[in-house]
Amino acid sequence: MKPPLRIVISLVFVALAGFTQSAWGTRPTAVLVGLAGRDSCQGVGPHQTVHARRVKQLIPLLKDVGYTEVDSLYVCFDRYDYLQGGIRFNSSLAANLIYTGYLQHVEATLDSLTREKEVDVFIVGYSYGGWLAMRLVQRVALSHAETHLFSIDPISAKFCGPSEVIFGGNGCKQAPQDLSAKSIVSKTRSWTNFFQTESDWIHSSAISGAKNYRLYTGHTSIDDAASVWNSIRARITSGL
Repeated sequence: MKPPLRIVISLVFVALAGFTQSAWGTRPTAVLVGLAGRDSCQGVGPHQTVHARRVKQLIPLLKDVGYTEVDSLYVCFDRYDYLQGGIRFNSSLAANLIYTGYLQHVEATLDSLTREKEVDVFIVGYSYGGWLAMRLVQRVALSHAETHLFSIDPISAKFCGPSEVIFGGNGCKQAPQDLSAKSIVSKTRSWTNFFQTESDWIHSSAISGAKNYRLYTGHTSIDDAASVWNSIRARITSGL
């Protein structure tokens, strides 16, 4: 006796749902990190920057692929001199509080979000934020995490300051050289790097070990490129 068509269709949908979630395994929590670029605060909170608004659009997608909980960390650079505390950030640990601090404070916050449970970490950083994304992967002990890194035209905040921008320093015309790409590759499950060379005064470059995409747009517009965010969404949906 053949089962009714309605039951067959229901079983197919259940199977497809299980397949979609199985691409990511059984981990129930994702940590989503959005790192904006230089001077990105512009009088708003780190969770309110243009970059953060784009990153937040990934939350429903993460839930669609099976995550029951999505924690978050958002960062923006308040000024060039990040060594003097020019970083603002907030996280789901205290969503209504905005902190101003140093790089190590951001590192400690990410550690707190990932230390005690197995999670999948998705880090998306643009410009200085791309450099910080690479730094976080290299420096924070994400031993319980499966890390997916998306760097968008990453520029070293250490080797590309105001004088280098004005006088055309090499640090403003290549991917960050103060961090070990080999070390970062070893600590990530996937690394997608978007870069451009159309802006002569500041641009990143391909990075060994990452999946590289060159875009024909400028530095100030690459974070707004539909192809970047469509690619990020496609990578998440496909299980990377």
